[in-house]
Amino acid sequence: MKGWRRRRPSRGWGPAGRGARAIDGPQRYRSFERGVIIWVSTRNRAPLTKEDPMAAKADALAKQFEAKVQEATGVLERLSDADWKKTTSSEKWTVGVVAHHLAGAHEGIAGIIKAVAAGQSMGNFTMQMLHDMNAKHAQEHAGATKAETIALHKKSATAAAAVVRGLSDADLGKSGTVLAGMPSMSVEQVIGGILLNHIDEHLKSIRATTNV
Repeated sequence: MKGWRRRRPSRGWGPAGRGARAIDGPQRYRSFERGVIIWVSTRNRAPLTKEDPMAAKADALAKQFEAKVQEATGVLERLSDADWKKTTSSEKWTVGVVAHHLAGAHEGIAGIIKAVAAGQSMGNFTMQMLHDMNAKHAQEHAGATKAETIALHKKSATAAAAVVRGLSDADLGKSGTVLAGMPSMSVEQVIGGILLNHIDEHLKSIRATTNV
């Protein structure tokens, strides 16, 4: 089809304070974890070509995710013991805690994807609940090892990729509330704006801290 083009991914997460506000109308908005800003763009979509028809969109998104997972795996494997203990400037957590947060989140975000695809709303999940959940995770997994984190990363990513790959075009177009007070998002937007960007921004933070 004429007019197809590869869309440039939007920015992901970066440092900021607390709060949330709409940005650029329905196209983009931002929300926060504790010490982390989440930029969610509705423009992030799977690249389409003549060899990649609409019916294969879920598979294209899954492959995009798997490529990012592989990249993250390589970075985590190269981290030294000293790197693991450094504190990031974005999240204000140790690299080890950020890595474990990244690793465990794949499957959690996949749960959000399944919920929206099933027509379920998450409108009762608030920003404060997200802050509290992340703070609790940081405390509970402060001593997470590199080996267990990489194992979790691979396991969680495999489960998330299977969820994405199993979606139909109709599923990708379904919308729902992901976080109280935020605009509704389609399943495709949750994949592109949250699942993929979550890896991008936390990996960017780890790299900036360790130079790996």
